[in-house]
Formats: sequence, C-alpha cells, structure tokens
Amino acid sequence: MLLEGGLRYSKKINLKHIAHNIKKKDFIFIDDSYYLGRTRNVIRAEIKRLRGSLEHTYVIYDGSKIKDKEVTSLYRYHKGVK
Repeated sequence: MLLEGGLRYSKKINLKHIAHNIKKKDFIFIDDSYYLGRTRNVIRAEIKRLRGSLEHTYVIYDGSKIKDKEVTSLYRYHKGVK
C-alpha cells in the first residue's frame, strides 16, 4: 500500500480499534495543512460509517483554491478565492 499521510493508506482508513468510541459522537479534525480535502474526506467518511459526525476541520495552512466553510485555518494562501 502507498502511504499518503500519517492516518491513511490509499483511500482507506481503519478506525476499528476505536469504533466503540465513535458512535453517536461529534468530532473535529485538526491537521497541519489542507489542499484538496482528501484526508479530511476519508476520515469523515469513516467516522460517518461508524455513526459519528465530523463537525469541523481546523488547519494551520489552507492551500485550497476554493474556500471550504467547514475549514478554519490560521493562514490561507488564496485570500481572495471563494
């Protein structure tokens, strides 16, 4: 498998070991950077599959060309792009 970050391999993440702590709970995702949202989307899908909810994402650096209202960043590269 190809490692694409600390949590995921390819397009999958495995949270089975903590599944009992996810059901009916809300989560926030904190990461160092955000570009296309792939890592966040994989994590959100797995949390949803385990019947939890990802409420918001916080990052240090947002390099996405399109501003996502569910992402709050300390620094956004594309200031004028919505």
